[in-house]
Formats: sequence, structure tokens, C-alpha cells
Amino acid sequence: MKKTFRLLGMALLVVVLCVSVSSCSKDDEDEDANVSNYVTGIVGTWAEYEEDGTLHDYWVFNSDGTGSRRDDEEKFYYGWETPTSFYIGNYWHCNVITLTKKLFVFHIKEEGKGPTLHRVK
Repeated sequence: MKKTFRLLGMALLVVVLCVSVSSCSKDDEDEDANVSNYVTGIVGTWAEYEEDGTLHDYWVFNSDGTGSRRDDEEKFYYGWETPTSFYIGNYWHCNVITLTKKLFVFHIKEEGKGPTLHRVK
């Protein structure tokens, strides 16, 4: 009888350990964690909102270094100067402030401020 309880206890321990190990995966990454690779992290469609919450603009960053803004259908190209700074066209030099899977904040040197963008897709 004692041997049976020991065997059941060991089996239960193995099951608990298997469940706890399998529950840890990269799919559970925090959506608000900073993105480590800015070059690929900004690729996608981002929404910019006014202070009152109304939609102001869409920004699209493509993987080929091109992009656009929907408000005036302005097409642009962008590239990286350093791992945390990039340019948009010949006119804006930008520094990444925050980049997560859902939030992108950058500072435009020439304007003294920058947009806060929220990922759409």
C-alpha cells in the first residue's frame, strides 16, 4: 500500500511538472514589452490620434523602406542612421522613444516633438 501511494505521488509530481514547463512559451510575451529590433519592429500600419481620441492620421511603414501617410496620401522613404534613430525623406530626423508591439513613439528633431502611434496591423 505504501508503495502504491509513493508511485501515485511520483506520477502526480511528473504531471504537475510537465504542465508547469509546457505553460512557459514565447507566445505569452508581453504586448507592452519593448521591441528589440527597431528595423523590423516599426513595419506595419499605425494610427495617430488627436488628444480628444479622434483619428488624426495613419502611418504605414513597409519593410522595403517606403511608407505613406493617409491624411494627404504622402509617400515617403525612411532609413536607419543608428539603431535608435531614423530619417523620413530628406526632411525629418527621428529618435525612437518607445517601441512595443502596440505603441510607437518617436521624436522628430526638426519639429521638437513627434507622434504617438498605435499599431493597427
